[in-house]
Amino acid sequence: MKHISKIFTLLAILTLSLGFASCSEDEESYPELTITNNSTYTLNRFRVIFVNDDLETMSDVDYGTLYPNETISDIVIPTGATKYYMATYQDQWFFSPYYSVSIRKLKLDNSTVGQWK
Repeated sequence: MKHISKIFTLLAILTLSLGFASCSEDEESYPELTITNNSTYTLNRFRVIFVNDDLETMSDVDYGTLYPNETISDIVIPTGATKYYMATYQDQWFFSPYYSVSIRKLKLDNSTVGQWK
């Protein structure tokens, strides 16, 4: 009877430990993006748009005005997004090129923002 009790206790501990391990693996992680405006441009109506490989929009968020030397962090990369681009409004819309979501820390400078079309 003592052996059976020990076996059930061992099985209970094993079951609980597997349950905890599977819970932590099931949680989805959402990588984050940080963008710093190191340019002298004030980026009005600054937007970050995430798209998938088919260029379908996954997320489009307006962050308001991004001033020089200001940083936006904790930008959540949506599941399925593979690229992103940015936009700003200065009497007309200007758009950045596409960036891979693997680029998580982006620092904008005058030459970069000056080439947006």
